[in-house]
Amino acid sequence: KSVSINESKALAILGEWGSGKTFTLSQVKETLKKIETELVLIDFNPWDKNQGSSITSNFLEILGEKLSKSNIELARKLKSYSEGISRNDSTGIVKIFNDFISHLLPKTVDTANYEEINLTIRRNNKEIVVFIDDVDRLFYTEVMEVLKLIRTTANFSKITYVVAFSKSYVVHSIGQFNAYSPNGFLEKIFNAQYALPPSDEHGLLDILSQIIRKNPSL
Repeated sequence: KSVSINESKALAILGEWGSGKTFTLSQVKETLKKIETELVLIDFNPWDKNQGSSITSNFLEILGEKLSKSNIELARKLKSYSEGISRNDSTGIVKIFNDFISHLLPKTVDTANYEEINLTIRRNNKEIVVFIDDVDRLFYTEVMEVLKLIRTTANFSKITYVVAFSKSYVVHSIGQFNAYSPNGFLEKIFNAQYALPPSDEHGLLDILSQIIRKNPSL
């Protein structure tokens, strides 16, 4: 998948249970702290979200809190955007998932707010890397919400998502909503996929660095 300056980038770290996905995420994050001091690093675990809130609203709250240190107005806009999405999702979550799979929606439910937030983030002088773990602990609908978050709802400039999961489980989750080419659908979400093992931290860092720098070859 090619990289556009107007959308997020995403790297999948693939491995079955016990293959070291969480450890790999931790190692990559610690290395990035040392070599890329201008990055904003965010940990997000959708399995450990706040009770009573959606994955999407929980993530947008965390993103707002992290970015509020430099832009309080952006945090306010993210909160308003999250509330609008929550109202929309409550009207038919399964329909939204099916629409997303069928069409890979280019816009979100609140286009004006989305564009304003995206422009503000794009003007920021720092890249943002979001580490997402435990996707394969989620229910099928929650897996789809994470994928929608990456490629539609929070498809913001200057954000790179590094997501660890079991490919077989996520592909199976996609198939619960639309059986047509779930593997192909996954390729539309992620700019690159990195399989564990082998355990090659430097190789993974090279791939991630290329994605962050918008290498068009990925």
